[in-house]
Amino acid sequence: MSITDGKKLLFVVNDEWFFTSHRLPIAVGALQNKFDVSLAARLDETNDIVKEHNISVHDWQLAPKSRSIFSDLSAISSLYSIVQRVNPDIVHLVTIKSILYGGIIARLRKTPCLVIAVSGMGDVFTNPSTVNKILRVCVLNIYKFILKHPNSHVIVQNEFDKKYFLGLLHNNPSRITKVPGSGVNLQEFHPTNLHLSNPVIMFASRLLFDKGVLDFIQTAKKLEQEFPKAKFVLVGSVDPENKRSIQEPELKKLIADSNIEWWGHKKNMASIIAQATAIVLPTKYGEGVPKVLIEACAAGKPVVSSKNPGCLEIIEDGINGYTVDLAKENGDDLTAKVRYLLENPDVCTKLGENTRKIAEKKWSVDAVVSATIKIYQELIDTTKN
Repeated sequence: MSITDGKKLLFVVNDEWFFTSHRLPIAVGALQNKFDVSLAARLDETNDIVKEHNISVHDWQLAPKSRSIFSDLSAISSLYSIVQRVNPDIVHLVTIKSILYGGIIARLRKTPCLVIAVSGMGDVFTNPSTVNKILRVCVLNIYKFILKHPNSHVIVQNEFDKKYFLGLLHNNPSRITKVPGSGVNLQEFHPTNLHLSNPVIMFASRLLFDKGVLDFIQTAKKLEQEFPKAKFVLVGSVDPENKRSIQEPELKKLIADSNIEWWGHKKNMASIIAQATAIVLPTKYGEGVPKVLIEACAAGKPVVSSKNPGCLEIIEDGINGYTVDLAKENGDDLTAKVRYLLENPDVCTKLGENTRKIAEKKWSVDAVVSATIKIYQELIDTTKN
């Protein structure tokens, strides 16, 4: 009998769609290792997908974008009730509010094992506004409280975040592991035609200003006359509730009478990325490791992104793509790199071959699942000693 047989594992994630997209393979791996798996999240249209894997789902009453103390207290109360009901052996926290609220509850309830999965530092740590500077101090102190849990482990996705949390853990490397993002299914995402005669330059992400949507549109407008056969495509949804998201009227106005297409939200990203020549993500956001860039690599597509710590984990300049300096005036560096790809199809081909090789070596979802299950097993083993 395995030490994991019948152990209760609770994932806490803001949104069910994010769990389905980024953490479902880990949950399936846990089920295969005889865990009893539950999820606390805001429910959405992906609920049937989660349930068909025999994962118990609990509706977490969370307002993720709210900064109201009343909303926070309501969310904490809702999550506390779920944790009390499930009574997990392991709580696996993903995204910042889940970590803050779930971590406090796990410590107060003395949950035996705690996993803290940091998917980047987020807006609080990257946006220099006065409000965020105040919040940063609060978040830092809560992190310190949570990390005093006697049987906890931190999972990060890039070296910058690893160094930050190592400092909070008093340089104890045994309590932190860097994993390759969410990983990618190498069978689902595989090399396809680069469409070099009619190139498609694609931005695939939430349409947030911090993700670089305006930078992409600006670059597309600079290049569309120079490369009339090229198509520039935005894939992703606007968020009416998020002030950091471009809104539909503004977006439609910006791309009117241009060679830019907006395809909206798409579920089957393998078939969407297959239509691209290159993936461009000029992000300024506090990324862990951007999933779309890993998927692009697996699909054999050149990638262009910023010098964001998470992007630097993926891109080897001149080998599988290019990083750009977004601080340069008028986005000239981004424009220059995209122009270079459009002018040099042979370079696109070579970069694409390299991205797939790197993905096979570094970004397999199987490696992510194995590393995470190993952490669960080690934490459980600690409780038995």
